Amino acid sequence: MNIDKILNIAVVAGEKIMQYYNEDFAINTKDDQSPVTAADLEANQYIVNELRAETPDIKVISEEENLPAWDKRQSFNTFWLVDPLDGTKEFINKTDEFTVNLGLVEAGKPIGGVVYVPASGELYWAFNNKAWKRHNQQSTPIQTKTWQPAEIVMLLSRSHQSDEIQSLSRHYPTKSLQPMGSSLKYVRIAEGYADLAVRTQPTSEWDTAAAQAILEAAGGGVRTLDGELLRYNKKSIRNPGFIAFGDTDAPWKNILTLLNS
Repeated sequence: MNIDKILNIAVVAGEKIMQYYNEDFAINTKDDQSPVTAADLEANQYIVNELRAETPDIKVISEEENLPAWDKRQSFNTFWLVDPLDGTKEFINKTDEFTVNLGLVEAGKPIGGVVYVPASGELYWAFNNKAWKRHNQQSTPIQTKTWQPAEIVMLLSRSHQSDEIQSLSRHYPTKSLQPMGSSLKYVRIAEGYADLAVRTQPTSEWDTAAAQAILEAAGGGVRTLDGELLRYNKKSIRNPGFIAFGDTDAPWKNILTLLNS
């Protein structure tokens, strides 16, 4: 696999998305009541076609494609998991907090990922257990930061907030509690900007795979609210609630106890 070509697929898809950003565009509603735009669909078509051409032996599952039936999908060992425009609501609301996500899954675990932020030009990726960021044509390795109780930066979904998070912030006083859209939350933890993100509202596997691969390669972790690893290619494509953290020595078990109480 040519990693540079994979990175370029995400970047070009982001450029296609940005062609719509400052224009008037139609907003349609999918069966699950989530919004979809022409930018989602054009980016999806480009990404899927390019991945199939570059890695013909690897299946591609995308949010904007029909999900293969479980009796076929359960036999997939290695596959791409794609969200061509993660954060469509943020895209529509012009917050700049939307991403292109390409996750590579093997045996239920994300082993590689690319997250591109079209509005800022920031590119994050991880393969072979190493995490990187490229911005302004400069590439640097990234890693998470040490948990420091007086300096916690907690991120929460801009579109989905919960009482549990407010309760958690009272037990673990934060230096900053910031709303943030899309998978951007998890790559911000990966690069050491933040410490913790909690998601109690539903997500789908394509929302998280790429960023989880990057966060784990940078030294962080992701656990479900039951304390288990967040796994992929489940019968239901929906994820359970989970927490993402930068320091694996952080008191994440205590945090789960508070969230489940």
